[in-house]
Amino acid sequence: MLPRQLLLWPLLLGSLSGWAQERFIPAHLAREDTPFYENYRPINFPFIETTLDLREAAPKGTTTNLVPRALVLSLGTDVYVGFDTELLRVAAIWEGDFITPDGMAMLSYAVPLRKLGGGQSQLPKPVGQIRFATDLYPGWQHETPLDFSDPRPRGPDPRELGRGPLAKSEGRWQAIDDEIDRARLHYTLGQTAVAETFTLADHPSRHVVIRSLTIGPLNHAVYGVIAELDNPSEGVPDYLSAQGATLSLQNERYVVAHLSPSTAEQEVTIAYALDQRSVPHDVAPRPVRSDLETNRSAATTVTRMIAGKPQGAYAVDELLIPYPNAWQRRIRPMDLAFYPDGEAVMVSYDGDVFRIDGLNTLDTDTVLIRRIASGFNEPQSIVLRGEDIFIFSRLGITRLHDLDGDGDADRYEMFCNDFVQSAETRAFPLSLVALNDGSLLFTVGGQQELYPTAHAGRVMRVSSEGEFLGIYAEGLRNGYLSKISSDDRIVATDQQGNWVPATPMHHIEAGKYYGYEPGTTHPREVANVPVWVPHRFAQSGIGMIGIQDPRHGGMDGSVLMLDYFKPGLLKILGGYETPLIQAVAIPVPVKIEVPIIKGALNPADGQTYHAGMQIWSSNAPRIEGLSRLRTLKSTDDLPTAAQAYTEGVWLRFDEPLNPTKMIDPSSYSVMSWAYRRTETY
Repeated sequence: MLPRQLLLWPLLLGSLSGWAQERFIPAHLAREDTPFYENYRPINFPFIETTLDLREAAPKGTTTNLVPRALVLSLGTDVYVGFDTELLRVAAIWEGDFITPDGMAMLSYAVPLRKLGGGQSQLPKPVGQIRFATDLYPGWQHETPLDFSDPRPRGPDPRELGRGPLAKSEGRWQAIDDEIDRARLHYTLGQTAVAETFTLADHPSRHVVIRSLTIGPLNHAVYGVIAELDNPSEGVPDYLSAQGATLSLQNERYVVAHLSPSTAEQEVTIAYALDQRSVPHDVAPRPVRSDLETNRSAATTVTRMIAGKPQGAYAVDELLIPYPNAWQRRIRPMDLAFYPDGEAVMVSYDGDVFRIDGLNTLDTDTVLIRRIASGFNEPQSIVLRGEDIFIFSRLGITRLHDLDGDGDADRYEMFCNDFVQSAETRAFPLSLVALNDGSLLFTVGGQQELYPTAHAGRVMRVSSEGEFLGIYAEGLRNGYLSKISSDDRIVATDQQGNWVPATPMHHIEAGKYYGYEPGTTHPREVANVPVWVPHRFAQSGIGMIGIQDPRHGGMDGSVLMLDYFKPGLLKILGGYETPLIQAVAIPVPVKIEVPIIKGALNPADGQTYHAGMQIWSSNAPRIEGLSRLRTLKSTDDLPTAAQAYTEGVWLRFDEPLNPTKMIDPSSYSVMSWAYRRTETY
């Protein structure tokens, strides 16, 4: 949990330096502009989530060493550790540089409109010399003889290497702590808690990686595979050593640390000499650096909302994205959520989480932005459940904690990862919503070009305590969930393509099937679609916002659909009817400059806010932004109710219509569409 009251004081302190920076903030970033920042890797941050591709790289002879859910730990300027959070293993240790920019967010960071194709052929790889590695098997095992194969069940296609975490009885990833100059990893081995850090040795001339583990009481022996040798050996090489554990060599290839049963907590230290000379006798972990700030995000950037020109009953205001900023980061907004007082949290596609203060009124003068977390892999969702903040990224669903009360997230708790995440570039962590009972619904991308998985294209549910409850609904291609009311009404859009002929608004209910055949194992009767939005009016509807607030004028009582492609807004009528059989979509005549993706209603001012950024096709003139649809008067000239009958269409307006045009047939036009679901795009 991140206690917000503890953030107010550092926000006020940071504002003084922010005002001095404000005059340097450049104009909105357009499609043809070069980004202010081009280095994707967060500055002075100890870890980052990623996919890590070690196939045909390490260990020698591997063709399957692929880590869909990896953490890369930075130990210095040129030493890195790749840790597999599903198999709980050290996948690689290397010297050199970071990883290749072959993730969707990384590739487009410096070149905003550049994107990866589908599949798993171009994925992030270590840059430099891999010194140690293990292959696709558990990093810890409980029984002998040890099994150096992947024990996880295969999915619909056995070639898919994203197979989810180990069984809970074997071990599970729990959390990572940001300790400023290092990361502390937490996981379990059965019922035993493990915490470990990776540091460079405090040695003047050699790179020695020190792995320090604290292991809780063990009622049986455990065996950790610490490295796999490229060449056969008759014994444990002297460039590997351990204290608190016994090292042995299995099958002339696998270096294994043996830990005996114990009723007390055990401390284990494992040393890896990267130059493959013997480990020095005086090697020791580097002490914690005292020269680094204990609060890395205390700087607050001051910016403002730019008031838009009137467009009928509304105006579109834009947040001025602050460049330069204290974190030296691009800010590509992906999703946001509001507390009741109007304070917001926002996640960027680049993996940063921000707290935004100043959106609680329609005053456009001052907005304060502070980064509170970082390191996520292509997150697309941020959700509030009370004071808790949840982020949905490729690593899983993470809950943030502020352990020391300084306003920063310093523990990243894995709330749930008990589902399959493919390394496929289009296996996006699409959407996450919280229900009234505390449980969560979420979706991952169903449009996977190579190997289908058991969870792609499905709506899944997680209990209030983080237990994976399985599939809730099926048959979505790239379905984005939205909660539109306080009584847990869930709707979804989907992306047109094969089996999805146009943009639908679905009413998501348990057990229903929504028509995308690869997104289920049992195609059956397709659930009713309340409204199809023709391609010419919305090519890529994504987020939807329920509006039940009279301060939003003519939007009150409707659902607002955000169209990424145009970009534009559509007012949906009938979305609250029970049963939800029919709805009506009405284009809102306002111009949007940002390729909007998701949004939320601000309970403090009653207006809707929309976040978005651009990689894929969009006609937006800008590539990133946060906008607000601001109401200028209490009514608009759009229909407030609509109903289709056999005899025609009935419409109701809150503003009077021109009587002459009402009876003129040339004022009307009617079109019809006959959609068919087919496998052909």
